[in-house]
Amino acid sequence: MWWLLLCFSLWVSDLSAEVVPISQVQGARSRSPLEGQVVEVQGVVTGVTAVGFFLQDPNPDQDPATSEGLFVYNRTAPPVAVGEVVRVRGLVQEYVPSADPYSPPLTELVNPQIVRLGQQQPLPEPVVLTMNVLQPQGPWEQLEPFEGMRVVVPFLQVVGPTLGRVEESTAQATSTGVFFGVLAGLPRPLREPGFPPFDPIPAGDPPRFDGNPEILRVDTTCLQGNQPLDVPAGALVGNLVGPLSFAFRRYTLCPEAGWVVLHQPAAPQRPAAPARGELAIASWNLQRFFDDQDDPVFSEPVLTQKAWELRLSKLVRAVAEHLHFPHVLVFQEIESLKALQALAFQLEEAVWQQEGERPGYQAFLPPERDPGGLRLGALVASSFRGLRLTVHEATSVLTQAQLRNPDGSEEPLFDRPPLLLRISVQPTSSRARELAIVGVHLRSMNGLLSTTPGSRGWSSEGARVRAKRAQQAEELARWLHGFQKQNPTTALVVMGDFNAFHFSDGVVDVVGTVAGTPAPPAAVVVPTQDLVEQDLVVLTHQEPPDQRYSYVYDGSAQALDHVLASRAVASWGWRLFRPRLAADFPETMRNSEGPFRLSDHDPLLLYLQLPRTPRRVLRSQ
Repeated sequence: MWWLLLCFSLWVSDLSAEVVPISQVQGARSRSPLEGQVVEVQGVVTGVTAVGFFLQDPNPDQDPATSEGLFVYNRTAPPVAVGEVVRVRGLVQEYVPSADPYSPPLTELVNPQIVRLGQQQPLPEPVVLTMNVLQPQGPWEQLEPFEGMRVVVPFLQVVGPTLGRVEESTAQATSTGVFFGVLAGLPRPLREPGFPPFDPIPAGDPPRFDGNPEILRVDTTCLQGNQPLDVPAGALVGNLVGPLSFAFRRYTLCPEAGWVVLHQPAAPQRPAAPARGELAIASWNLQRFFDDQDDPVFSEPVLTQKAWELRLSKLVRAVAEHLHFPHVLVFQEIESLKALQALAFQLEEAVWQQEGERPGYQAFLPPERDPGGLRLGALVASSFRGLRLTVHEATSVLTQAQLRNPDGSEEPLFDRPPLLLRISVQPTSSRARELAIVGVHLRSMNGLLSTTPGSRGWSSEGARVRAKRAQQAEELARWLHGFQKQNPTTALVVMGDFNAFHFSDGVVDVVGTVAGTPAPPAAVVVPTQDLVEQDLVVLTHQEPPDQRYSYVYDGSAQALDHVLASRAVASWGWRLFRPRLAADFPETMRNSEGPFRLSDHDPLLLYLQLPRTPRRVLRSQ
C-alpha cells in the first residue's frame, strides 16, 4: 500500500495539474460530455451529506445552460466542511439507481481523491428559482442547468406532505423530512391521463403523462445536522436555500437550516351532515388495519394494546366527526371481525351520546382475505335517522374467477374479491328501495412496469400485473352487466379502492372498463372489452377538478377511490364528499390522538336522496 500513498502524495504536491471547470463536467445536457473520464475539479463546498458533498465553482462561465455545481460521492461522510475550498480528482459518472434503471441520471464524481486547500470562502449566492425556470409546461430537465448548485426558493407551496416510516406494531411513524412543493402561485398538480414518464412503453402508443415537472422534492435531512421538517399539504414554506440534487426521479432541494414555515393550512372543512331520511354510505381503505391478536395462520404485524386502542380511537373519531355516522360503511384492508365489532360497539355509544339514537350497526366480514390476512368488511345500521335498513345478502362475489397464466396454469384472479351488500331501505311514509352496494379493492399498481423476469410463462412481472388488472376489470364489468340484467329494479352503487384513476393511465383503463367505457385499444398497453350494456356513471367524474383526489403520490394528487352508480341512482339527488383526513397530512400525524392520517387514503362519503314514492295503502271495502 505504500506505493499508493506515494502516488497520491505526488499528485497532491502537484497542484499545477489542469483543473477542469465544473461547467464542462456538467455540460449542457442531462448526461455529462465527460462521462467515464477522470477529471480534476476545484470549488467551494456548499453542503455535506452522509455519503458525499456538493462542490460549486465560484467563478461561473457565461453559459446559462451549464451548471456550476457537482455532487461528489464519497461513500461515507467526507472529511470536508461547508465553505472550504477543495480540489477533487475523480471519475465522472451518471448515477442511476440499480432498482430504477429507467430513472434520469445524476451527474456526480466518484472514487474521489480530495485535497483540502486550507482556504475558506463565502458560499456562492444562490440562484433564485422562479416560474421562468420551473413551470408546469416545462420539460422534465428544466432544472438541469442548476443541478448541484446552490439555489433558493423564497416561497414554496407544499403539495405533498412529509413522508415517514411506520412501525406497525406500535402504530407510530418517524419522519423522513421529505416533502413536495411547487412555487407559490402555481395550481396544485394533479395526476393527468397517460402513460407514466421515463419508463419504456411495453406495447402500443398510448399518450404520455409529463409527470408534473413543476414539482420540487425537498429533503430536509439531506444535509448533515438538519432536523426533519413535518408539513402538511397546503403549508407555505419560505427561505429554502441549498444545493440542488436529483433523486427518486425528481430534482431535489437539500436545504440548509434556516427555512421558515410561513403559513399552516386551516383545519379541513367537514362535510355537511346528512339530512334526515338521506341515505349515507361511506367507503375507506384503512391501510392495514390489524388488531392486537396474533392470527396463527398469517405472519401479520400484531399491535400492542396501546397501538390498537390508538388506531381504533382515531377511526371512531373520524367516523363520528367527519363522516357523521353513515348508515353503511364499507372498509378495505381490515383484518378481523373483532376489529369491526369493536368499532360497531364504540360507534353505537358515540351515536347515543351525540344523537340519542342507537343505529344497531351490524358487522359483515366474509371469510375471503388476501395473502396478508386483510379483507373487505362492512357495517350496516338497522334503523337510523328515519331509515330502516334490512340486509338480505352480504357475501364475496367472483371468488371462483381465475387468472389465466401463459403456461396454462390458473390462480385466483381476485386476492380481495368484491363484497356484495344487498339491502332494502325503508324511509318513513314511502315504499322500500332495493339497493346493491359492491365494495371493491382491486389489484394495486405495484410492479405495473416491472421488467423483472416473470414466472408461469409471463415475460415479466409487469406483464403479469398488467394482465391481472385488465382481467379483474373485465370480470367485474361482466358481473355487473349480469347483475343489472337479472335485477333491473335494483339500484346499484360500486365504490371503494379501484387502485386506478378516473381516466386511463395509458396502461390499463380499469375504471373505464368497469363503467362500460374502456379506452380505445390504441390508447392503452392492454386493451379491454366493453362488457357493460347499461353503462355506469362515474360520480367522481363530476367532482370539482381540484377535489378529484384521495391519495398523494410523489407530490401529485390523484384519485384511486371512486363511486360508480347505475343510471337510476345517478338520477336521484346525491352529494359526494372526500373528507380530508389522510392524504394531505404528514406521516407523523399517525402518532397523534386526532382523527388524521389513520390511513394514506381519504375516505369517500355519498349521500343519496331516495325517491319519495308513497307506500300502497289497502282500503277496506
